[in-house]
Amino acid sequence: MKLMLCVKFSIVTVLKSTADVIKENISKYGFSSRGASVRFARIPVLELLDERKDLPAILKEAKISI
Repeated sequence: MKLMLCVKFSIVTVLKSTADVIKENISKYGFSSRGASVRFARIPVLELLDERKDLPAILKEAKISI
């Protein structure tokens, strides 16, 4: 598989447990050299409906991952 848009990529997810699974899958599928970071915003899935709380946390992690 060829990454067409970038050399490196980062992923922002909601919880550490999902970040751990994503990291495992990145390695499993041979993209470890391309993965810059996997960050998590510490937001339980059921709280994702409150944009006032979740969007700032997600954006914070996205900015760190750059």
